[in-house]
Amino acid sequence: MITPSKFTPLEKSVIFKMIYLLEPEFHGKEMKIVELYRKVEKKFTGIDEFIYSIDILYILGYADVDFARGVLRYAHRDNM
Repeated sequence: MITPSKFTPLEKSVIFKMIYLLEPEFHGKEMKIVELYRKVEKKFTGIDEFIYSIDILYILGYADVDFARGVLRYAHRDNM
């Protein structure tokens, strides 16, 4: 589910689906997590995939989450 495998094709893995959260319209912005989910929810089969995608982006340094405000901030990266 998270990574492609013998039973999970790349297109159905979270690693692939997280690219929907890296669309140019989101770069360098701060957005409420609920608002972001509403914009991309049709690309994910469930909220769990969406949360896993945010986790991966956080680990990779592409995003930061402010839980007190429920906001996701995209990192300003030179290579994006």
